[in-house]
Amino acid sequence: MLLGWDALRSSDWSQLSHAYGPATDTPGHLERLFEDDHAGWAKTIDHLYWSVTHQSSVTTATPPAALVVAGLLGDQRLDQPITADGLEPKPVSAHLLDFLAIVAEGTEPDRTEGEVWDAYCGPPIDELDMVWRSKPFTEGYEAVIKCREVCPALVDPVLQRLTADDLHTRLAATSTAALLGLVPSVTNRRAEIIKLLEAIAHSADIHHERAHALVERLARSTR
Repeated sequence: MLLGWDALRSSDWSQLSHAYGPATDTPGHLERLFEDDHAGWAKTIDHLYWSVTHQSSVTTATPPAALVVAGLLGDQRLDQPITADGLEPKPVSAHLLDFLAIVAEGTEPDRTEGEVWDAYCGPPIDELDMVWRSKPFTEGYEAVIKCREVCPALVDPVLQRLTADDLHTRLAATSTAALLGLVPSVTNRRAEIIKLLEAIAHSADIHHERAHALVERLARSTR
């Protein structure tokens, strides 16, 4: 799959949507990541957190945005820390990894594809469900399935950040790798991911990092 700039330019954003409507503004936000613009970076991160994904849910704009972000994880410019209202002060790359963690979690890995279909497009299961979902939400189903399809392409860029110089970035990469290992389309990489988390848990110089990796490894290996 295409990553980075190629993914940005090859996607038809006019056919996609995010939490607040058509995703025609998303390319402009993503383009800021290719520029040296700290204020623009902060706005883009906010857009990824609250529009492209929203309250841990994915949209049809999420899969191509994730591919763009994955292609930028190795860009040293984005290892610069960023401070903005509402954002934890840490490198841009760590924030981007956090976004990819939301993408992985948004694939609803505990559900089969049939269960995802039933959740979004099946008949309401009770009166409350009928209130919230008066008709099939096929776009929501498609967003989840498309995110599952792109997740294998996210694995290697994320794993490469497990050895980043910055602790925030390494911790974010650890969490994101662990979550990716749960996605159904990434099962063939799961053992590899768990092995890497074990290595970090045993060898990291910082106690907090060792504990974080161990928790992530144990949590993912028991599911």
